[in-house]
Amino acid sequence: MATKKTNAKRKAAPRKTTKLQSDSSRASRPREAKKARKAPAVTDDRAVLVAARKHLEKAIELHPEYSEAHFNLAVLLAKLEDHAPAQLHFETAIKVNPDYAQANCQLAKLFVKTGDHESAKKHFSQALDLDSNLAEAYYHFALLLVELGDLEEAKNHLEKASEIDQNFAQAYFHKAHILRHPEDFVDAGKNYEIAIDIRPDYVDARYYYGKLLAGGKTVDKEGMPAIRRNIEAAAGHFESTIGIDPKFPKAYYNLARILHEQEKAGLARKNLETAIELEPDYSKAHFLLAVIHAEGTAVRKAEQHYLKSIEHHEENPKAYFYYGLLLAKRGDLEDARDN
Repeated sequence: MATKKTNAKRKAAPRKTTKLQSDSSRASRPREAKKARKAPAVTDDRAVLVAARKHLEKAIELHPEYSEAHFNLAVLLAKLEDHAPAQLHFETAIKVNPDYAQANCQLAKLFVKTGDHESAKKHFSQALDLDSNLAEAYYHFALLLVELGDLEEAKNHLEKASEIDQNFAQAYFHKAHILRHPEDFVDAGKNYEIAIDIRPDYVDARYYYGKLLAGGKTVDKEGMPAIRRNIEAAAGHFESTIGIDPKFPKAYYNLARILHEQEKAGLARKNLETAIELEPDYSKAHFLLAVIHAEGTAVRKAEQHYLKSIEHHEENPKAYFYYGLLLAKRGDLEDARDN
């Protein structure tokens, strides 16, 4: 599939769609801290939504076939996680106005939330039948297809979304993210670059582009496996990720891996300590920190972090192995045999 070049001219006009839900691929981020930071804004927003709900309900009371009122009330109810009445008002909006593409799209998104994937597919398809230029519908349909494992069709939908709206950073990001085969290495990189070009603060795009460059698995012109790593560029993206979001433990960990490879043990250790401070049960971070301590003179610290790594991920053969070697070198043969 052809992918647009990074410097391709893109339309300046903003999309006339409802605001898209935010992406979050970082399950490792501490949820409690995130909620605490956003709690006041959520409370204020909810009060505004509750007030708006009363006025929309009054509009519908006065004009029961007011499709726009039903639609906007449904959007509001969906934001309030009041799914059943939201579905009812979306369906009413569509009944009153059968050509309402955006109502079909938003109803499909609601069905995704409630786990009714077949109904979601049906209404995404109806939305696109009514409006073949509805980029948001292609995008969210693609995310559903990714969840269902249909990556090829998802890629087609994301390609269509980015053709319609060339400033659709999320579409480029998700295209890059599902280009997982070595032969897709270059196309994946181009799509990450476009997403970052559109939104320089797109933290997930920077992080996963760094991961792509750090791995570097691709194929050569003859189709043979090859490596095109660029650890300096990867480190730059991890550093940018941390600059945008200082509470992103995986970025610290992956930066530390590169620093360790570059024999910068002190900087690697510092980044790993930060990753563990943000996510105390980060088994991989404990393991790498233990390795770094073991390579130096802090044997006891190495032992502590090997044990922490095992504690947080018991099926961790490398941690058992390296801990066993450490004990053996220390002369504690009995403990070594146990591991």
